[in-house]
Amino acid sequence: MALHPTNDRFKVLVSTDDYGYGGEARGTETGIVVEIPDMLVYISFHSFAFEQSIANKEMLKVIQEYYKQFLNKRIYWETLQDRGRRIKEGDKDYVYLQMTDLLAYSDDTEDEAYIINQTGKAGSFNLE
Repeated sequence: MALHPTNDRFKVLVSTDDYGYGGEARGTETGIVVEIPDMLVYISFHSFAFEQSIANKEMLKVIQEYYKQFLNKRIYWETLQDRGRRIKEGDKDYVYLQMTDLLAYSDDTEDEAYIINQTGKAGSFNLE
């Protein structure tokens, strides 16, 4: 059984360590987009704001076409945005990432860029 993303989420394949324990040396801020929803009902953001995408089929079609360009590309997101959104399916790990959390992308799926760790031991951001 395969899970599919709904609403405004990317399904992103993330790598695990060589031993299959699910950890990554550099965190989980990058992966390959493998699926986007067939239909968008809205596009959301983390901050509450009224916007025009809810039930606006024309606008949502344009937004969906825009996000389709990231299929099979490596994407990057802010540290901690994947928390609570990671699901193990068989032997692979996926993050169901909010589309508007996208920071950057690369056409090269083997790109070695990574987010610099700025979180403290407690999992919160360092305040220096």
